[in-house]
Amino acid sequence: MNTQENITWNNNTPSSTQFEDVYYSTTDGLAETQNVFILGNQLPQRWQQQKTFVIGETGFGTGLNFVATLAQWEKSAPQHAQLNYISVEKYPLSKRDIKKALNHWSELDRYVDELLQVYPSDVAGFHRLKLLKDRVSLTLMIGDAKQMYRQLIATVDAWYLDGFAPSRNPGMWSVELCKEIARLSQPGTTFSTYTAAGQVRRNLHHAGFNVSKVAGHGKRERLCGSFNQTPNLISQAPWFHPPNLPASNRKKAIIIGGGIAGISMAHTLSQSEWQTIILEQEDRVAAQASGNKAGIVMPKLTLDMDKYAQFHLSAFFYTVSWLRNLQSRQPSLDWHPDGVLELVDKQRGTQLAKLKLSKQVMQALDAEQASLYAGLTLEKNALFFPTAGWLAPANLCTTLLKDNPEIHVALNQKVSSLQQDADNTWHVSTQTKSYTADVVVICNGPSADQFQQTKHLPITPSRGQISDLKQTASAPTLLRPICYGGYVIPLSKNELLCGASYTSDDKTVALKKEDHDHNIKALRQHLPDLLTEQPQAHEGRAATRATTIDRLPLIGPVANESFYRIAYQDIKHGKRPHTFPLAQYHSGLYIASGFGSRGLTTAAIAAELVTNLINNKPLTLNTTLYHAIHPARFLIRTLRKQ
Repeated sequence: MNTQENITWNNNTPSSTQFEDVYYSTTDGLAETQNVFILGNQLPQRWQQQKTFVIGETGFGTGLNFVATLAQWEKSAPQHAQLNYISVEKYPLSKRDIKKALNHWSELDRYVDELLQVYPSDVAGFHRLKLLKDRVSLTLMIGDAKQMYRQLIATVDAWYLDGFAPSRNPGMWSVELCKEIARLSQPGTTFSTYTAAGQVRRNLHHAGFNVSKVAGHGKRERLCGSFNQTPNLISQAPWFHPPNLPASNRKKAIIIGGGIAGISMAHTLSQSEWQTIILEQEDRVAAQASGNKAGIVMPKLTLDMDKYAQFHLSAFFYTVSWLRNLQSRQPSLDWHPDGVLELVDKQRGTQLAKLKLSKQVMQALDAEQASLYAGLTLEKNALFFPTAGWLAPANLCTTLLKDNPEIHVALNQKVSSLQQDADNTWHVSTQTKSYTADVVVICNGPSADQFQQTKHLPITPSRGQISDLKQTASAPTLLRPICYGGYVIPLSKNELLCGASYTSDDKTVALKKEDHDHNIKALRQHLPDLLTEQPQAHEGRAATRATTIDRLPLIGPVANESFYRIAYQDIKHGKRPHTFPLAQYHSGLYIASGFGSRGLTTAAIAAELVTNLINNKPLTLNTTLYHAIHPARFLIRTLRKQ
């Protein structure tokens, strides 16, 4: 995170010591933003004609351009329109510095406060943030501009090119970055910038933009223009290329499954004006694994921060922000963001501390410090995740339905088949009724591979059992959840929930004494002071979860298996990716499954990602992570080996 030493102040106007340049005009930064970037891209007139508008920016800085655009959007955009604002920042400012830098303009105070409420930690990567009651999505990419934009999947309508001066930060105006800006543009995409530097003009022209000089703000000239070429659809991974769903006037979606994954999906889709109906085979929602009394929301880190860890960290950031917003609207949400402890040995704790994550994300504690956070004596060191927490999954499900009463739920509807007719309408049959929709999203956990279209997906059921334990009055009071391979959650002063057992390829849900014994033994082994005596009764719950061999979920469009096997049969010979055709899917069919025991942390970002894909909006995950969770990845791996 940028500290005070990286910034100098002159009359509360910040300058970068590294680039020796100001963050905005010293005369009137807001007027420059309004004239150069907003009016320079013919806004707000252009967004009056679109339900979704996408702005890309090359330097977030103080956030001035963003909050000024936010204010203009709220004032002038159509009521149901949505703004997607994408920006990048290699050296993010602290909340304190942003607040100070934007303190000049009282008319922006409300928007600055809303930005600071969701402003992320300084962890590299994509951060998707929601503002103005979810009407605005901010994708803030922390890292090098060229690398971040290279990982972005989006189509931008207008560009704010606002890096530090080309002479001081040439990387923000390089040929390579201009090519990425062009890749993310379409015919009619505009740009505007404060500079008139010749190299910038040449780089943009070479990338495919018409470039013009116009009167500048506080200077003689500046550049603006528009993209004039057909987008280049050559892909380095054509088998994962996002689908292009045909526009529909009906916008009706069926969600199969009424657990956390399905209800989160319906809730997110409905926020973008989709009519959603959930088909649940049981007589109530959250009847399967989502019916557990409690679960933990936290990241899962690895020493090398592989794709698994990166995905779960991104999902964690998104979910915490999502839950915060939901709880602000629905105080009945039983969300406890009081932090979570993870016991680690000294070596692992030291290694993970080398990741140098912000203290807002993770803190390494010795056993004495960890004991204070836990409320009882611990023998091991621990990692503390201060923004993590626990919640009741069933309460989350009912809260989401309460938050959007337009979601329709049909119970006792076990889906038997999916069929698509010639006009791409889906027909979903249950034992009693047939439903039609433009889009179907499969969210029924370990049963997600039951359909003809999904039978190729390697989903394995995994049984998990949790144990509900009663505490005696003399037992210590656990202050927050602790993970130790298993986990324990303090539901109340006198009640603990611990778990969970793991049995692959087991769909039985009857409680097993040996699994209770396993859970209690693990709890006693790691937290011997927590249970003062043997629990009087074994209570708990068992459910089946969907897992995959690489432990990552299946999120995205469902591949047309026959097309893949023919079109990509030569992939094993090492042919260059651009020689293969773009992927073909079952149009309008998506899946979100394979979450394992991490559904509470990952279901929300899965819903956001699938909604992005359906609506052709910027993806919330970078390209690497999107490919890592793509449902077709196992097909491609099989074809590579044949």
